Amino acid sequence: MRERSGTLSGLGGLKLYYRCWEPEHVQGNLVLVHGAGEHVGRYEHVAAWFAGRGFAVWAMDHRGHGRSEGTRMHVDRFSDYLVDLAAFVKLAAEAHGRPVMIGHSMGGLIAYRYAAAHPETISALVLSSPWFLSRAKVSRLEQALAPVLAVIAPRLQVKSGIPPEICTRDAERIALDQKDPLRCQTATPRWFVECTRAAAECRTRVAFPEGLPALFLVAGTDHLVDPEATRAVFDRIGHGDKRFKLYPEKYHEIFNDPGREEVFAEILDWLRAHGLAPQAD
Repeated sequence: MRERSGTLSGLGGLKLYYRCWEPEHVQGNLVLVHGAGEHVGRYEHVAAWFAGRGFAVWAMDHRGHGRSEGTRMHVDRFSDYLVDLAAFVKLAAEAHGRPVMIGHSMGGLIAYRYAAAHPETISALVLSSPWFLSRAKVSRLEQALAPVLAVIAPRLQVKSGIPPEICTRDAERIALDQKDPLRCQTATPRWFVECTRAAAECRTRVAFPEGLPALFLVAGTDHLVDPEATRAVFDRIGHGDKRFKLYPEKYHEIFNDPGREEVFAEILDWLRAHGLAPQAD
């Protein structure tokens, strides 16, 4: 397997960091879209697993995340994420063809909105614990102040660190996260308002494209997003090429929770059924 990294130019010329893992013989193409406060380094094990099964795997730090430029966990408009992602998908597609997109949490929200806007650029969509309705503890006062601060102090850094132990039951992963210098511990009011609005629109009016295969992977013991809201968005998809898989015991980060290989295998089997992955020997 060959691993490489680089930067590409996002909206406004921002330099966005990415990594790519490529097996010797590429037989599939995946783009991973990470969640809020994360970075691509947290997906090394995911990339290695799929690269070991013939996939080129691409992952980019969102603006304001990881090694990418930009105010930490800030976005002027939610659509900025989609513009950045479009440039990244183009890079991946030019190398190995139209990719499958896999998005986790906020990355699932971004991936869903991207798929709705640019369905012709990806071959399938996989969502892991997507953020369509938050369960994160935000006081009524904070919710009331956020829209005001989003206008008068949009880049104000507000403490937002989420305890790793409510994301996964894996003690080793928790220990790594507690000392990870690239994890974002703050967010801005504008980011909160833009993401909350984008999620609400998915529950009410964003239409999912006809004919794009969709796999929803949902944690049943999720302390950060509401599984029932995810199910409601899934039910709004009008076509039949969709699958909803619930893992009752798993925490929010199903790619980091114990038994994660079961989740990876579920994705692989589904992709094989759609002719988007190399068949088993």
